[in-house]
Order: sequence, then structure tokens, then C-alpha cells
Amino acid sequence: MNPTRRKFLRTAGAAVAGAGIARPFLARADKSPLAGKSVTFIVGGGVGNTFDNFARTLARQFERSVPDLTILVNTVEQASGLLAAKMLQEGPTDGSMLLTTSSNVFSAQVMGEEGVSFDVRQWGWLGKHGTETRVLLRGPGADFKTFEELRAKTTTSSMSVRSKTSHAYQEALWLNALLGLRINPVPGYSKTVEAENALIQGEVMLVPAGDPTDRTVMETAGVDVVLQISSGTLPARYNGRPQLRELLGSSAKHSKVMDFIDLTSTVLRWVAVPPNTQPEMLAAWQAVFADAATAPTYIGESQKLNLAIEYSSGEEIAALVDSIFQTQTELAAALGVLETCGAALAEGRENACSAS
Repeated sequence: MNPTRRKFLRTAGAAVAGAGIARPFLARADKSPLAGKSVTFIVGGGVGNTFDNFARTLARQFERSVPDLTILVNTVEQASGLLAAKMLQEGPTDGSMLLTTSSNVFSAQVMGEEGVSFDVRQWGWLGKHGTETRVLLRGPGADFKTFEELRAKTTTSSMSVRSKTSHAYQEALWLNALLGLRINPVPGYSKTVEAENALIQGEVMLVPAGDPTDRTVMETAGVDVVLQISSGTLPARYNGRPQLRELLGSSAKHSKVMDFIDLTSTVLRWVAVPPNTQPEMLAAWQAVFADAATAPTYIGESQKLNLAIEYSSGEEIAALVDSIFQTQTELAAALGVLETCGAALAEGRENACSAS
């Protein structure tokens, strides 16, 4: 288990034990500056996807915790979460706006992509509730069975993704360059269920997924895990599947890239407020968020959605976000090289670049 993930697991247990820190605040919830407030919870994704389900479940818990709190969930599908992030960046500072979306905001800012009009380092972080083990799934329409067969192919293998600006699209190109694959990410699947159905119906050969969130599609007949992308654990039935970190070996050449991939899988189901949010509002939201991590009703509802609860505080998330950008120049350069090579391989260009 890598140090970043081990830290999260350790702090998660400590946070649950210390969740009582938030409870004195909530015991007088009628005195909360959030009481009676109307709040917009922005979701960088479509209606019914994982982030939307998470936001609506969490919003119900927030409303149970704070008297007369009203939360409106607003899904913003455009630009793979980047527009939603821009909305937060320019949002009100009175505690009336929240955001959750995918890890795409981290990779987009690191890479300096067009359309990045935000700075995650300036956001107020409430914390995160989730983690996943990132995997690559093979569907019944694939012309290979194992990772070894996938790696040996000289033709491309199609993979459903949301858009060219999505984290999954970039991740596919990184995998190509790191492992000598020829995955061709096909954009246009705006909803998770669309991407998964394309896999099951044989329209594409591959789809990225996360365990336990996507356990249902993982256990569908004809679907199997061919690669474990991030560190973490999987059900026993997937023992022996190749793991990216092990395939890359002990070389430090790609250590920063691998750590970044792990971090984007570990820091999930997070919530943030706009920059310069009033300190009392940020503190109030952090307390409510911490309390939700141990609320039995919320945990039960999350389990029904296959959402794994692993809490880390806003301060811990802020520190991890800062750590990403301490080596941004080096990390962006490494990811840029991989993206160029991976794109060439996705187009089926033989010997376009050397696999590492």
C-alpha cells in the first residue's frame, strides 16, 4: 500500500474516532449560521451519475442535521466538471454554494488545460467521504481476455469515456504510454450508465471503473477486471489481476505520476466552498460534513449506492491539494510526455513512442 493511501486510511479511522469534535456544534444546530439558509449544491456531472447520487444523499443528511436548511442540487454536465468548478470559483462567499465533481479538476489544472478558470488551492475544503480502487474492465465484445493479450495487441482497443477533457480520457493515454497499450478512448458517453451499457453490449471493448461504486457492472456476465490502475483492494475474485504500480516496478521514473493517479482515486466524494468563504461559514460546513461521516442513516443510504465511506477532513484535503502543486511543473511535464505518446498509440501508429 502506498504512503498516500496509507495516510488516508490511518486518518480516516482517527477522524471517525474524533467525529465527536463536530457534535457539540451540531448539538446546538439551531444556533448554526447555516440554519434557515438556502444553498445551491453544484454537481459537475449529469443527473443520476455517481456524483449526483452522492450529492443528493449528502444533501438530505445536511438538511436533517441543520434546522430549516434547504439545499438545491444543480447538475452541470458541460466541460467535464470544469464549468462547475468555474462557477464555484466565482461563487458567493456566504456559505450558500457547494461543489462536488470528479478528479478531472485536479488533472486539468495541473496540465494547464484550456478552460481552467479556477484554482483548487483557493477553495475551502469541507473534506472527502469516499475512495475507490480504480480498474480497467474488459467487456464481452473484446477481442482479448487477459491483460497480457491486451498488451500484445497491435490493433487498437476501444474504450467509452465522457469527453476528451475527462480524466478517464487522459488516464487512457497515460496507460498507453506507461504500458505500451493501444487503448482508443471514444468520447460521447455523457452518463456512466451509457458507458457501461456500451461495454456490456459490445459496442466498446473497455471501460474504466471504480470499486465498490461500479461493483454491479464489474459483476455482470462477460465483464472482468483486466488491470488494477490505482493502489487499493479488490474483492477476492479479482486476486492476481495485474496492478499498474507493480508493472511499473520500483523505478522512480514514474513515481510522481503513479502517486498522482493514486491520489485522484483516493480523494473522491469531496465537497468544497468558494474561495474566501466567510470563516464561520466554512467552519460550520466542515462540522456538518464531519458529522455526516458517522451518521447511521447517511451511511446506510450510501451503502445502498455502493459508495464507500472513508472520511478525511478539509484540512487534510487542503494539504494534499497543496502537495500536488508543489511539483506541478515536473508533474505536468511528465504527464504531457505520456499524453503525447499515448495519443499516438491510440491512433494505432506503430512504434510511435517507446513504452516505459
